[in-house]
Amino acid sequence: MQDVNVYATHEHVAAEIGGERALRKIIPAQPDDSQDPTKGYREAAAMDVLKALGRRVPPVFETMLSVPSELKDVVVYGTLMRLYKQAITADGDRWSLLFREEKKRYESELAGLVLTVSNAASIGPTSIPVFRR
Repeated sequence: MQDVNVYATHEHVAAEIGGERALRKIIPAQPDDSQDPTKGYREAAAMDVLKALGRRVPPVFETMLSVPSELKDVVVYGTLMRLYKQAITADGDRWSLLFREEKKRYESELAGLVLTVSNAASIGPTSIPVFRR
């Protein structure tokens, strides 16, 4: 997998949630994450997105992506979904409503994702390959 910053950065996640202060409410600071506390969550979200794209018909693989930044929103939503899930585990159900909202955003973004791929104009969830003789 490419570096996760190609898809979405820590700043994208912080901006989506409302800033670094809001982000620190759901992810406590740890000594080893001072530079990039969301990297592990973003990597896991990116892997999930790439797996889901590989299961599409026609499948889209990472090497086919012409514009990797098109995955930014879905990776950010997947990261926030994972962060809220972790917050529920650590801090209780007060984060469950936000988790459900983020999960809906993630799933709808993933379902409607249209990507620019190499050697083709675009591939979306309703693209069906046509083969001619």
